[in-house]
Amino acid sequence: MIDAVIIDDERKAAEVLSIKIKELNFNIRIVKKINDPEEAVNFLSGNEIDLVFLDIEMPVKSGFDVLRASTNLDFEIIFVTGYQNYAIQAIQFSAIGYVMKPVDDDDLRLAVNNAQEKINQKKSKERNRQLLENLIHSNTNKKIGIPTMQGYEFLRLDEIIRCEGLQKCTKVVSSQGRNIISSYNIGEFLKLLEPFGFYAVHKSHIINLSKIKKYLKEGTITMDDNSVVPIARRRKQDFLEQLAKI
Repeated sequence: MIDAVIIDDERKAAEVLSIKIKELNFNIRIVKKINDPEEAVNFLSGNEIDLVFLDIEMPVKSGFDVLRASTNLDFEIIFVTGYQNYAIQAIQFSAIGYVMKPVDDDDLRLAVNNAQEKINQKKSKERNRQLLENLIHSNTNKKIGIPTMQGYEFLRLDEIIRCEGLQKCTKVVSSQGRNIISSYNIGEFLKLLEPFGFYAVHKSHIINLSKIKKYLKEGTITMDDNSVVPIARRRKQDFLEQLAKI
C-alpha cells in the first residue's frame, strides 16, 4: 500500500481527486488532504510519505514554495494543476507526473503507474539493503546474500576473494571459481564488507586481506586465485599498515 497526501487549496478539488483515486482502484491510501500550504510544509517535513499530489497555484505559497520549504523531499510528486506553463519547473523538481485539471482518468492512471513503479523500486532496494546487512552482521551465519538480476546468491565471507566494480554493477569473485555479477555498486559492498577484513585498494577493487598471495612494490597484489589487482598509489601506505595488522 502506498501512502499519499493531496495538497490543494481548493477543498472540492482535493475531495474530487481523492474519490477518483479510490474509484480507479489504485493501491493508494490517502492519509491526509491538506488545503493550507503552511500546514503542508509542516506535514511533509515531519512525516514519511510515498507520494504527493500537489497543486501549484495556491495562496501565500505555491506548490513549488511548499517543496522548497520542506525539509523532507523523499517522496514522488505528481503535480495536479489547471495551468500548463509550469511544466519546466515541475521537471526541475523531478516530478513523476504532471496532470491537468479537470483530471483525465488516463492521464492520472499513467502518472500513478509511473509513481508506483518508482516507489516499489525504492522500497525493494531498501528491503534488499536491509536483508544484506542482516545477513552479513549475523553472528551465527557469516554469509552474504548477493543480489543479482535473478534473485540472491549466498556466499560465506571467507569464500569471497575480491570484488571488482563494473560501471554500476559489481563482480564478486569467490574461491569456488564463481564470478557473481551483482546489481549493487562497489560502494555498497565496501560499507558492508570493510568491518570483516576487506579493504578497498583501489576505487574499483575490494580485496579480502586474508586471501592475499603476493604484494609487489610496483603496485600490484596477487590474490589466492592468482588474479592480479592494482593498488592506488595514494592507498599504498595505508594498505601496508593494514597488512601489518593481519
